[in-house]
Amino acid sequence: MSIYTDEEGIINVSAIIASISQRAVPILVVTLAISAATFGWMLMLPEQYQAEVHLISTNNDEQLSFGGVGGDLGGIASLAGFDSRLGSDSRLDRLALDVIQTHSFAADFLSNQPSLIPLLIAIQGWDLESSTVEFDDSLYSPDTGWVNEPITEIKKLEQLWSAVYQFEKRLEVTESSTTNMVTLAFEHESPSVAANVLEQLQLKINSQMRESVIQDSKRNIEYLTEEATNTSVADLKAVFYRLIEEQTKTLMLASSSREFVFKKATPILMPVSPSGPPRVLVTIILGFMTLLLSCLVAVIVGPRNAAQ
Repeated sequence: MSIYTDEEGIINVSAIIASISQRAVPILVVTLAISAATFGWMLMLPEQYQAEVHLISTNNDEQLSFGGVGGDLGGIASLAGFDSRLGSDSRLDRLALDVIQTHSFAADFLSNQPSLIPLLIAIQGWDLESSTVEFDDSLYSPDTGWVNEPITEIKKLEQLWSAVYQFEKRLEVTESSTTNMVTLAFEHESPSVAANVLEQLQLKINSQMRESVIQDSKRNIEYLTEEATNTSVADLKAVFYRLIEEQTKTLMLASSSREFVFKKATPILMPVSPSGPPRVLVTIILGFMTLLLSCLVAVIVGPRNAAQ
């Protein structure tokens, strides 16, 4: 029989309360000490600034469907051996969102932005008065570069993937369920870096998707032209020429538009107020967990007069 239950197995709440109340002072001291230590540790963490940009799709369903032609014509073309990566029901903006969140996109983005890598894995803070980034001196110096410069391809790859991990952790992609608006948010110790990353991200995804569509359209036109030349069936030849026309429109649209997939609905503003870390929230949560754990220990130990 437990000290907290009687002969009938009914829990004795009074005994539980007695165990906790007899150790109320140690419980409160431990809780306050850990909460104060947590808050002090959180104060040592650098403040984070989150920049946001709201993007809207620059294309509609008709432009992004199978060359802009109907489903029947697309089906005929598929039977003829023509295959478009966009598919009849695909949307380029949704594909772009999936691409942004891949490891390969982040790696390629950082490989073309080498100055961003130390800002992700060697950053220590941001000086508000001088508006300069502070680096970990043991890793990187803005004057001399990396303290231990990677000398092997494996080391360089490890450094890159460390930056990719930090990049993905700081990036947030949100798609509206009711509109075509997409929100990109990036958090960094430097507000200017956070805003600049979003600017470069929009340029990068538009450029990458535009080049992909241009290359696909050129290959499709080349293939369709060859098939139209080789076929003797008049109806199929008409299908090919119609597809060539629509693929040419897609090629012209992609070639002439820098904001091929997304354009900014709002300008990217440099954040002025920190977005984190959530010092008070973390302190309250950890303090509450400490309090519960201390009470649990007191209950396990039992009341001091239990043996009497």
